[in-house]
This record gives sequence, C-alpha cells and structure tokens, in this order.
Amino acid sequence: MAPVYWRFEWCWVYGFVEPSTGESEWWLFDRVDTQIMSLILEAFVQAQGINQEHPALLVMDRAGWHTTDKLEIPPGLFLEFLPGYSPELQPLSRL
Repeated sequence: MAPVYWRFEWCWVYGFVEPSTGESEWWLFDRVDTQIMSLILEAFVQAQGINQEHPALLVMDRAGWHTTDKLEIPPGLFLEFLPGYSPELQPLSRL
C-alpha cells in the first residue's frame, strides 16, 4: 500500500468542424465560461471570414455558457441549438 495524492489539471476543448469537409479548428483553455466562449466566437468568425455578407450557422449543444443571454454573438454568426440530452447528434463528440 502506498499513499496517493491525486491532482488534476483540467483542459477544456472548444472545437469547430465543417461537416461537409471535416475541416476543424480547436481551442484549448483551462476553463469554460461565457467570456471565453465570446472571445472564441469572435476569433472564429475573424479566422473564417464570417460577417453579415458571408454568414454562417453554428450548431451547438445547450451548455449553459452557449445559451446565456450574456454570450456575445458576432455579426453574421447564427446559432442553432441541438435538442437537450442528445450527444449523438453532436458531430464534434465523435471526434
């Protein structure tokens, strides 16, 4: 028998996948919250050239930081939410 001191470091993966091509983009952070999600969405639309002239639809699950009114959604990005408790519908979960 030996004493064990469990320690954990959490890493949260934010990911975007284009279903038709499989092209993906990944972000790693040490936490999840609305502020981080807002910053990631802004970086995503900048990287992909999304704006009001070139809009995009982003499908997400119903995590609290996705559905809050405090989430800042950049212009040209439209959100669609999956039904609750349906991880099998989330393509990102398979990756």
